[in-house]
Amino acid sequence: MVLRQIRPDILVIEPKFEDVKSTVLDSEDWTDGADYVIDTTASMAVIEKLESRRGKSTRRVPVASMVVGHRAQQGLVVVSGSRHSGGPVDVLRNVKIAACSKSCLGDYVDEFWPAEPRNDVFQPEPGCSEATFVGSAADSIALAATMLNLAAVDFQETEKEADTEDSATAHFVAQPHTALPGIPLYYKFNFQSDVVIEDPQSNFQIRISQAALSEMHTWVRRSALIYGEKAETGGILFGGRDNACRVIWVSEVIGPPSDSESSCEHFICGTNGVAEANEEKRQRTRGSTQYIGMWHTHPTSLPAPSETDFLAMHALVNADEPSTHKHLLLILGSDSEQSVELLSGFLFSKKDFGDLEKFGVLERKIQVSALGPLTPQGIIVDQAGRRFMVLSDMHFGTPESSINFAQFRDPLIDYMVSRAPWDEIVFTGDLIDINLSTFTRAIEGGTWQDLNGPLFGFRQFVQELDIRMRRQSPEKGLKHLTQKWIYVPGNHDYKIWDMLSSKLVCDDVLASGEKMGSVSTPVMTGKWIGEESFFAGIFRTYCAQNQVIVEYPNHEINFRQEKMVLTHGHYLDAKQTRFNDLSDYLSNFKSPEEIRKARRRIFIETAQYQTVANTISFTMGFRGLANVLVGPDAFGNKIKKLYHQVGSSLLILLFPREARKGKRLSSKQLRNMGCYLEQFCQYKKLPRWFIFGHTHHQGKEKSNLGVDVYNAGSCYSDRDIPITFLEIETNAQGMPIIQLMCIDRNGNVKRTDYS
Repeated sequence: MVLRQIRPDILVIEPKFEDVKSTVLDSEDWTDGADYVIDTTASMAVIEKLESRRGKSTRRVPVASMVVGHRAQQGLVVVSGSRHSGGPVDVLRNVKIAACSKSCLGDYVDEFWPAEPRNDVFQPEPGCSEATFVGSAADSIALAATMLNLAAVDFQETEKEADTEDSATAHFVAQPHTALPGIPLYYKFNFQSDVVIEDPQSNFQIRISQAALSEMHTWVRRSALIYGEKAETGGILFGGRDNACRVIWVSEVIGPPSDSESSCEHFICGTNGVAEANEEKRQRTRGSTQYIGMWHTHPTSLPAPSETDFLAMHALVNADEPSTHKHLLLILGSDSEQSVELLSGFLFSKKDFGDLEKFGVLERKIQVSALGPLTPQGIIVDQAGRRFMVLSDMHFGTPESSINFAQFRDPLIDYMVSRAPWDEIVFTGDLIDINLSTFTRAIEGGTWQDLNGPLFGFRQFVQELDIRMRRQSPEKGLKHLTQKWIYVPGNHDYKIWDMLSSKLVCDDVLASGEKMGSVSTPVMTGKWIGEESFFAGIFRTYCAQNQVIVEYPNHEINFRQEKMVLTHGHYLDAKQTRFNDLSDYLSNFKSPEEIRKARRRIFIETAQYQTVANTISFTMGFRGLANVLVGPDAFGNKIKKLYHQVGSSLLILLFPREARKGKRLSSKQLRNMGCYLEQFCQYKKLPRWFIFGHTHHQGKEKSNLGVDVYNAGSCYSDRDIPITFLEIETNAQGMPIIQLMCIDRNGNVKRTDYS
């Protein structure tokens, strides 16, 4: 009776000797009137029964569970607060997944969740000749005392503040004499509660992690921006299931596989990449996270399964792959007024479809849970804190680009990683320079005989981002850096748009057996999502290909009821449109038909000019000549020499486009921007913000139409600043705060100051 010796005057000990599974845990009050529960049984049967009873009971008290390693060198204590969504089994599962992602905790993972079990039973059984536990009493007492102290502190902390997000904890502890380099003697995790819903048919509790729900909302937001708010979307669920506890966990989700179909009428989930994603998650978490089902949305209706949903689940439970006995279906929907977000979950097995197979009828109990109010943009819970990065005119493949120099490139990459996750990273044109370089040089980089220094290719850039992400957190990589990679080609990479649009009107038409001309030309706008574009292949190594979107000529972002338009900006430059100055040319036409024909002509002649410009990439001599004369280096050293020799006026006459590089936008160019939006793009309501690149001159202007105009900058030196870019972050009202950023000569990342 060691406990009684602590305070013999007031401490009352009531020992009971009974099977807790059939007595206390089978009674109405599973706590037996206690204020705190500490489990030290090391029995899975007990802890699973406790988890199940706690999950169904309205009475909640803090619960701690302690485990000692088989040599009494390491211990693990988990504490589930009274407000936490799960009990000890839940927290143990969470800490296993979290620990598997920390390389420094490998010894703890091997001790408590060995890849190959040491023995089916942890403690010695009666009559067993060889004990599985070999720790000393002193070691066991030391660990037990340490863990009891930690649990006592957590009992107070988790109950003290009702508004704290963390409601469960886990502690790894180790004996001092076991210390090894790189392995901590103590490590703590904090966990938030899951979103919990019930499936009354299967009597399973469905626990959805906050991260998984947030990821679903992100994919819903993405779908609304691309396909419209009424289009359905969905994806794949990954987690775990405990039949004894009657719990299924949704830990991670992915969006629609690349072969999915989305429309306002239905969502058909594809399978591309699902097997690879499942294997990655299973290996990373030692089997705790793997495929468990699918999710999708009903944007304008209740989250009740449709006939299509039932048939899809029927096919899944009878299929060989993915191999799971039960398949979970989550549906996000809304009420009749589309003001409240609703969620429901359904766990299906083969026996659920017995009536369907016998009588052609299937009945299903439904329990709908309200998650919160919907915003006007659809199922978007939180508009604050969205973050976007805009990079323009990086000119991979040209030696003048600052991206080739590590002292400027590394701070940019580090900053991108430090600010992750981004909602979007947007490249507004001239990302890879195919006019003054080649695909191979721009994408692969490397050393070339005709260049003084090595080129840093775009593939290396992507690889380095992945390396830095994993260095920061081993379980993360490139696909966790941003939700979407947006690529809007400009003039130096116009070939990207040309190849994709040509495939659309020629390759795809012929391959489908249709007649040429079945797609109207010229194709003036386009969007390719995921592996629809060959460019996404660069990201496939990192399982991020489905995040890539290539579109032309604009990308749009909605902030509440306001629109932001991002483009490269070459249509504002008369030289790039074969001397068709937008404001002058389009002002000659008034009727819709005249304007339609004028738009068509500008688009075609711009394409013709870019095609001619691109031909120089086929010979090294032409590329070199063009780079010396009108290369996109903001009149670098070679041009400056020529400038002083022949005078600025002659240069402006010879090269009007390049003479504007590094200059502020003129009132004429701002008028061109207005014509571009109103007449060329035909926006009925002008966007509030317009972001572009092309001029290599970062800055902010106000157009005569009231549009806030920003130039994102470039990777060419501008006013002695090697790299300039733009960052956007939303405030509490969901509106964008736009900041001009730069990498200075000392490699510092800072806000740009042009005062």
